[in-house]
Amino acid sequence: MKLKGLTWMCNKCGTENDVLSKKCSKCGLHVDDNAILPSVKSAEYVSTYKTARTISQAVSFIGWVVVVLSVYLLIQMSLTGFPWGIFVYGGVLLSGILLVIAGQFTRATIDTADNTGQILALMKGKNNNKSDVQ
Repeated sequence: MKLKGLTWMCNKCGTENDVLSKKCSKCGLHVDDNAILPSVKSAEYVSTYKTARTISQAVSFIGWVVVVLSVYLLIQMSLTGFPWGIFVYGGVLLSGILLVIAGQFTRATIDTADNTGQILALMKGKNNNKSDVQ
């Protein structure tokens, strides 16, 4: 994982500076003069879960299509007097709902993995920033 955009903020003027610079680019305050905030301002994290996110969205979309079609067919069957259609299309409706649930759970898991990666990137940046200060 590559971190880009690690910065520190000057306590005197508030300017963001590159983590490797020892002086503020605007006011010239040196790192030794306690010019930095103890935390990293930003770190860029690049997600590696784009394909999984797309697949989970597709599964949810297909699930919603199945739900809508099965509700439509359930209404049609009830109007035409075919009571057996309730069981058949009720099962299809349940399958569509389960597809939507599966897609949403997958998306939640992917989002959790991305958030964990971002937190890890920030924590690594903090540790690198502290070692630069000392």
